This record gives sequence, structure tokens and C-alpha cells, in this order.
Amino acid sequence: MSNKLTPVLVLIVAVLAVALFVRGSDVLTALAISATNSTVSILNITNAAPEVTSVRCFDASDNSLLYVETVTNGGPLSLVGGDFKTIYCNATINDANGVSDIRHTHASVHSYDATGYDACGEDDRNCYINDTCENITDINSTARDVRCTFFLWFNAGNTSINGNWTANITVHDTGELHSTLSMGNRTNFSVDTLLAVGVDSLIAFGAKNAGTNMTNLGSTGADSPTVCAGAAGGCNHTSYNYGNTQIDLQVNASSLTCSQTGSIPAEYIKVSTTYNDAYIYGYPLTANLADSTSSMNTFNLAQNNTASIPNAQAPLSTTGTTYWGVGVPLNAAGNCQGVIHFAAVLG
Repeated sequence: MSNKLTPVLVLIVAVLAVALFVRGSDVLTALAISATNSTVSILNITNAAPEVTSVRCFDASDNSLLYVETVTNGGPLSLVGGDFKTIYCNATINDANGVSDIRHTHASVHSYDATGYDACGEDDRNCYINDTCENITDINSTARDVRCTFFLWFNAGNTSINGNWTANITVHDTGELHSTLSMGNRTNFSVDTLLAVGVDSLIAFGAKNAGTNMTNLGSTGADSPTVCAGAAGGCNHTSYNYGNTQIDLQVNASSLTCSQTGSIPAEYIKVSTTYNDAYIYGYPLTANLADSTSSMNTFNLAQNNTASIPNAQAPLSTTGTTYWGVGVPLNAAGNCQGVIHFAAVLG
């Protein structure tokens, strides 16, 4: 009996072995097919976005490179009191579709504290925009150099208060694709602090008798020994902040030399920030600007802080009024003239 069972057992074992082998083969074959399959992707790019590179800004007065003050090989921007300073920023525009595909270049320079940063609106204090950058030259069929010019007014924010300035250039192509300069490639530069003061050209004290002092400073009326007359506004005087920071004023004076005899010493001239202040309480001037009595630290002119106006218009300066008076010694006679000096110091 055992001799008949043995072949049957062997056959069953063989069939199972084949089944396991085939199942294993199916799995292995499926994995092999998945690993070697692939799909071809086809994309036809008809318009590539332009790129902005190689941006540098320069002082147009001497074509010197502008940079952040702590870096070498360049210089910060020095502004002009009461006027504007011209700068320009050059950039290279690359367009794989050719320079004819470059349609428009837009640029701005702005301080770090400008509202909206790159999206800032025109403001003489912190944001200048140029929508008409000019083409300088075509380098080759796909690259062009452009120049964007700006006129920075005297009240453009100084770096110590408003942070460094940065240039941003954006280019558009005919297909309305555009790109802007990446933050890592920005050109930054410093703007120096500008101390500048403007003043009315004349203080006319009118007719005075020898041996008398004015009663009040800045008071007006008919010619007399005690009031100020002889010119419109009397002895009121206006000063103008033509810089980009708050300033205090220092004043000193030479003696007033008289045409007939004698002179009026500087200390006989007095000034106050309060209209009609008593002459005896005014600041006496000296001939020495370093003298502490000549420093009018209570008279400051703030940095221009007017609302945003177009860059093409001159900004308004901050103004302040002072009130003046004079005393006349007994030995002075004739037409007496001298010079009063105004100096702006950091406020």
C-alpha cells in the first residue's frame, strides 16, 4: 500500500512548486514593466520673460559709483541745499526673444522706510519714479543697456534717519511678461545728512537815536527809537531749512560800522523766537560763533515733512521766524551796516 501512495504525494508537491513559481514570476514581471515605462513631455515656449541684471547707480555730477557708506569702491550721495542732485541707474536687460521684444522699463529709487517699498508712490522725501528709462545701446541681439535718471531733492531722506536707498528696475516685454531685480542683486546706496539754511537778505532796524535801546524785539510801527521800522515786516526775519534733517541755528555778527562815527558792537544786536519779547531778554549776538551765547538751541527747523508731491516740483522748505532788535551806543552816528551770520547745526 505504501508503494502506491508515494508517487501521488510527489506529484502534489511538484504542482504546488510550479504554482508558487508562476505566482512569483507574475509579480516580478509586473514590477519590471513599471520600472522601465516612461512618458515624453513636450512644451513649446513661445515667449520667455526678460531679465534684469547688472544694475549700478551713479552721481551724474562726476559719474562716481554710489554705494553704501561702509563699503569700499564708491561713495554716498551728497545732496544740494535748496536744489536737486541728478543720479542715474544703469541696467542690462536680457530677453531670449530678442531686444525687439523689450517694451517698457520702469524704475524707482526709494529709502528703506518708503511706504509700500517697491510699490511706493512719488514722494520727494523717500520715493522717486521713472517710467521713461532710455535705451543706451544694444549689446547684442538679446541684450540691451538702459539708463534711468532721477532728480533727488534736498529733502530726500538721509541714511542715518531713513535708512539706505535702493534701486528697483522692472522690465515688460510685448507679451506682458515682466520681471524685476531680485533682492539679492539690488544696488543700495547711502544719502548723506545735509545741513543747509537759507535766510532773508535784510534786517532793517530803521532810524534810531544814539544812546537808546529798542523796547521790544520785532515790534513794528512808525520810525522811533523804540520800535523796528524801515522795511516791510519790520525786524521779523525768516530762515529756511534747505536740508534733510532737523537743524538748530547759531547766529553771530560783526560790528555794525557807521558812516559818520563809531560803530555798534555785535552784542547790541539781540534776537528772540518770541514776537515782541522784551529787548533785555533777547539773545545777545557775539562775534564768535563758538560762543555758547550765540547758539539758539531753542530755535529749530524741522526736517521737511510735507505731503507727497510730484518729483518734478521743488519741495517746500520748513521755515521759522525770528524777531530782532538793536541798541545804539552814544558815539555811533550815520548809516550803520554789518553782517549777521547764520549757521545750521544738527538738531
